[in-house]
Amino acid sequence: MHTINNVFDKVYVVNLERDKDKRASMQSKLNQLNIDFEFYKAVDGSKLENCKLLRFGNEGAVGCKRSHMEIFKQAKLEGLSKILILEDDLFLLKDFNNHFNNSYEQLLTLDKDWQVLYFGGTNQQRKNFRQYNSIIQKLGHSRLHSTLAIAHDCKVYDTILQSEHDNRPIDDVIAEDVNDHNYMVFPFLAYQNVNKPSNTVDGNNRNQQCYNDLNQVDPSKYF
Repeated sequence: MHTINNVFDKVYVVNLERDKDKRASMQSKLNQLNIDFEFYKAVDGSKLENCKLLRFGNEGAVGCKRSHMEIFKQAKLEGLSKILILEDDLFLLKDFNNHFNNSYEQLLTLDKDWQVLYFGGTNQQRKNFRQYNSIIQKLGHSRLHSTLAIAHDCKVYDTILQSEHDNRPIDDVIAEDVNDHNYMVFPFLAYQNVNKPSNTVDGNNRNQQCYNDLNQVDPSKYF
């Protein structure tokens, strides 16, 4: 059986040190699923001096990009073959482990050389995921927004790191620079709790029901 623990060398949960509630929530959920992980201390964009904003987003997007870039550097230095990066405000599928096993089995049948696998994201292109009779869907030049839960093969580390200092948010870098061997799981293994306010910017709460509808999520199947 394919599990998170035997597929990925390391699972990172990106967490601001002061976000203790989110940390406790993710720790509880991942422990229930018997997933090994480590918290990664996120760069706090709101505390950066002379913070130069990216082409989209706020100081939080700057901190998010820097955090991910540092993770890729660490993974490359440690020689990690495959990693999974999670944000700390997620709902996870109740049948997570079985769905991951089935999804990964199908992914290997389609493409053993996969490079990026989205466990979830924001469907801003408003695609109808249900029209495809597959739990693994190739993205190609299509895209999911957000970095809420993405698996990476080591082949993408250098591709992503070369854009460390450009003005694109990290989700744009991944979507635009890795547009082959890139896939998503549907139904999502994880989706974002958008009602939880960010600690890097005020007034960013969004409507959870609208988010769920946009991403074709049935919240009763998640915890």
